[in-house]
Amino acid sequence: MTKDQDFDEDLQSLDAIPERETFQVGVLYVNRDQSGSEQILGNLGGSDGFRHLVQNLGWLVNLQEHRGFKGNLTTEAGPQAPYYASYDVEAIFGVSVFFGGSSAENKLKFLGESRVLVTWVEDIEHFTPDEKIPAKINIVLSPLDSKLVHVRILGDEGMSLTGPLVNNMSVTPSRLPVLVRETAINACRMLHSGDETLMQRKEALNHFIVRHRSEENPTEFYSSLIAHSS
Repeated sequence: MTKDQDFDEDLQSLDAIPERETFQVGVLYVNRDQSGSEQILGNLGGSDGFRHLVQNLGWLVNLQEHRGFKGNLTTEAGPQAPYYASYDVEAIFGVSVFFGGSSAENKLKFLGESRVLVTWVEDIEHFTPDEKIPAKINIVLSPLDSKLVHVRILGDEGMSLTGPLVNNMSVTPSRLPVLVRETAINACRMLHSGDETLMQRKEALNHFIVRHRSEENPTEFYSSLIAHSS
């Protein structure tokens, strides 16, 4: 293998590592009178309020064509998923009702990558989180008769202060998607789940620099640039 081939392969490997924090968040829909994971993961749709939330967490991307961060989601997780990106963050939302005909095992696998869950619950009084769908932080949303949406944040002590949403807050549906997205991202940061990618890229960049460092004087360097561009 030539030096140029080594350089190209290492550069492609470096480019494959995201340069931004990346987060995967699970999204569940729990209808009335549902308790076990089998019933919950069997849902193929949801209420108008739930659909409004999902459609506005980011923008829906085609998982087969999407070139950004996808976490562990494949086309077996459905044809599309909400995706959000800014200059420093990429977030993908694995929505259980999109998983379609996937097996319960696959659905749990897709959700298992998410340490943060967003759970829409139609009947909060009879809701108990299922241990088969684990999460370090669970942002539980339930619609109220007043048309507001009540927020509960379940997790270890101190985890309910991730913000901007906090425990026992009530929010208008129009403001909810952005607040949920930002709270989920902050919860992921609190759990340090985005640091691994940044550290991996830093290590890969340091390796690239050490391996391909070339000692040249300025005259030789600029001469080679001009020769390659001509």
